[in-house]
Amino acid sequence: MLSEDVPVSVAVTALLVALVIGTLSIATTMGLAVAADQRDRAVLAAIGISRRSRSVLLVTQTLTVALLGGLVASSWA
Repeated sequence: MLSEDVPVSVAVTALLVALVIGTLSIATTMGLAVAADQRDRAVLAAIGISRRSRSVLLVTQTLTVALLGGLVASSWA
């Protein structure tokens, strides 16, 4: 009985590792993109865009890039 569960355990472990690595990769990429757009956010603040609007813009941009990246990646699989 134990030897029958090994392939399932390995598959689940591989899936979890892939999800963690993918999540960390997306978080790193988005963090670098946010850091690179710091000047743009400063310009938006200088012309009077509210902090809430800038935050909504940042979250929307991050989710859009992540979702589009996920769709492209899943279509290649």
